[in-house]
Amino acid sequence: MLHFERTNDIDNALKICHRVFVEEQNVPLDLEVDGLDDKAIHDMATFDGKAVATCRVRIIDQAAKIERVAVISACAVRVLAKK
Repeated sequence: MLHFERTNDIDNALKICHRVFVEEQNVPLDLEVDGLDDKAIHDMATFDGKAVATCRVRIIDQAAKIERVAVISACAVRVLAKK
C-alpha cells in the first residue's frame, strides 16, 4: 500500500532525489544540490514500507511551492501495474 506523510528523514529524501535526478535522469550534481533543503518541509511516500518518493515544500511570499517531486522509476511502474 502507498503511504504519504511529512518526514524529518531528509537524508533518505535526498537519496531518493539523487537516484531519480542524477542517476535516472542524468541531471548534473551541481544542479541537483541547491542548498535549500534545510529551509523546506519534506514529504515522503512509502510503498510496502520502503521509501519510494519524495517532494519538498517551501513557503515563498505566503504561498506553498512544491518542488523536487521524485519517484523512483521502478516503483512508479510497480504501483501503476497494481491499479
